Amino acid sequence: MTEKKTGLNWILLVLGVALMGIFIFVAAPFVENQVAGFKKLAVFIDAHDVNTDAYSYTDSELSARAGIGARSTMEYPPRGPNP
Repeated sequence: MTEKKTGLNWILLVLGVALMGIFIFVAAPFVENQVAGFKKLAVFIDAHDVNTDAYSYTDSELSARAGIGARSTMEYPPRGPNP
């Protein structure tokens, strides 16, 4: 049974990687060329040498508050009513 499951897992892994490749190299460029806003943004980024990797949500105050809340919930999980 484990050999069949391992074989299935490998097939699913290869299928997932193939789907990601299709999306990255076929679907995304197609959408970029079809939607005017994406093309305009891509041209602007290339023309002005914008480092798009530098953008993140960590600079946002709302994201910072959400991170604090998530950490607090994990460190001090809610408990049921005290008997």
